[in-house]
Amino acid sequence: MLDRIDREQLILQIALNTKITEEALLKMDDKRIIDLYKVKVLKEEQ
Repeated sequence: MLDRIDREQLILQIALNTKITEEALLKMDDKRIIDLYKVKVLKEEQ
């Protein structure tokens, strides 16, 4: 499980790199947020 600060940081990174709103991300579970982060944010940084 993510702690609150890690979760908020991932949500902000995903929101900045995609068209997914922060509000929608807040409703998602930790696993989905981590998966989105890996696919959307880390992939774009490479």
